[in-house]
Amino acid sequence: MNNSTLFVRRSPIHLLCVAALCAAAPAALAQWSADPGNNLAIGDLANDQVQAKIKPTSDGGCYITWFDNATGGYDVKIQRLDRQGFEQFPHNGILLADRSYSSTVDYDMVVDASDNAIVTFRDNRSGTSLVTVTKVTPSGDQPWGASGVQPPGTTNANNPHVAVLSDGSIASGYSVGSGFTLVRLDPTDGHVVAGPVAISESGRTVTLSDLQPGDNGSVIALWVRPFTTSFLSSKYLYTQKYDSSLTALWTPPVGYAAVPVYAPQPSTPWPTGSGTYGTQGGSIQNGYFPTFVSDGAGGGVFGWYENAGPRNAYIQHILADGTAKFQANGLPNAVTDSTRIRISGTVAYDRATGEYYSASAESANPTQGNYSAFVQHFTAAGQRTFTDSGLTILPTGTGNQPSFVQVQAIAGGCVVTGIDSRSATTGVVFAAGVDSESASVTWSSLASSTIETKSRLTSCNSTSGDVFMAFSGGATGSQNMYAQNVSPTGVYGNPPPMCNPDVNQDGVADQGDVDYLINVIAGGENPTGIDADFNGDGVADQGDVDAIINVIAGGPCP
Repeated sequence: MNNSTLFVRRSPIHLLCVAALCAAAPAALAQWSADPGNNLAIGDLANDQVQAKIKPTSDGGCYITWFDNATGGYDVKIQRLDRQGFEQFPHNGILLADRSYSSTVDYDMVVDASDNAIVTFRDNRSGTSLVTVTKVTPSGDQPWGASGVQPPGTTNANNPHVAVLSDGSIASGYSVGSGFTLVRLDPTDGHVVAGPVAISESGRTVTLSDLQPGDNGSVIALWVRPFTTSFLSSKYLYTQKYDSSLTALWTPPVGYAAVPVYAPQPSTPWPTGSGTYGTQGGSIQNGYFPTFVSDGAGGGVFGWYENAGPRNAYIQHILADGTAKFQANGLPNAVTDSTRIRISGTVAYDRATGEYYSASAESANPTQGNYSAFVQHFTAAGQRTFTDSGLTILPTGTGNQPSFVQVQAIAGGCVVTGIDSRSATTGVVFAAGVDSESASVTWSSLASSTIETKSRLTSCNSTSGDVFMAFSGGATGSQNMYAQNVSPTGVYGNPPPMCNPDVNQDGVADQGDVDYLINVIAGGENPTGIDADFNGDGVADQGDVDAIINVIAGGPCP
């Protein structure tokens, strides 16, 4: 561009706000923070803001849901952030349900192909504890009504889950009595199009753990199955895929009520170390309900840890036909002697390459202490590549204890996040990038460095490439809800604003671009889809007009 011949004329409209904008121009808004000591506050009312869920949207942003106890009852709230972390709903979120519970159970939130959030939770607004499923549009509307829909048979149900299926319909599941129920809902208004179907096993109390989409409108369910009639007995993990009519598709092995993900039988040898399981076989932890991820091809990828035998964490891939890709009861993410045990286990799957990642907190044994955190990489064939002990993220010997360890797959590696204690009641949030080829940690830092009570960290990949985190932090009894992004290279906050003044995309940076930007700021059409916040301060106003004029005239990027 030859600046000496560029025509730039500052007319009065370029120097003054459009009248309507001047009257309504807001102050600059909060966005993704570049300072880990000052994370983005999502909910900061009185009392606790807890139990976040975070899921990505197609525009590079996300939805965050949580329970707000500002007025008691653990009300359900939702917020949407854009790519830069700017809140799209009023600060402290939109109220979805004004509840009156004194404690919380798990709930679920997913995002459909049109960037609507589908949220399911326990709901006692009617005076009876039911399960509600509701849809929230990107503009914050609730097309199923303020009360959402209550699937049949949800009185006193718990632990609701939801999945958006490949045909656009919605699977809803919830534990009730000694089993759980599945229904399929129409995405337009939430009415039931299949089910309800009750899933149970004679002599057992089975509990829904997670739902994920399969192929051809199917849904995959994961549940916890106790060894005896007592829920305190050893607990296995079972799974099954159901078609659009909620008919089971997978044929279980002989002697099983569903496809076993984890079910070590009594008195069988441990997969690592020297020993045999007890009279009830292996078991996961009491009160532990693992999640899993869809493989995008009709199957599921599972990760969990056990509370018996060698105390390993595992991965398993159940393929679209219901067969297990790996050995029975899964592949351990570490092979160590009995002095170290795994006390958590999460999984990430790279659909593009077929590779797997599993991250865990680890402890000394038999007396727990001397904690660490590590991650393991598996090839598509299931081979461990980070040595048998994995790649250390947090070393032993610090006196701290990691929890809520998460892993997300990125191109060429993964990002591991978690909470690391600083005392019995305080902690920080850590993050680390890992390169799978070199088996090395490429960066490591604190994503939330303020030492205070931290809890319930959750994370997701974004469509923009960043990893998003949400967590509670603050004094006990008055925790706020926070969010933080981190790039694959370990950068927090937003990159510098894009500095292309050719906003009308005609190949020339000139007066036409200034006029185009003014028109978009004033509410006019935006066929090129630009972000009118040219200077990246969170507000589309006269400052953006001045900034683009300066850049066109040869000045620096804002």
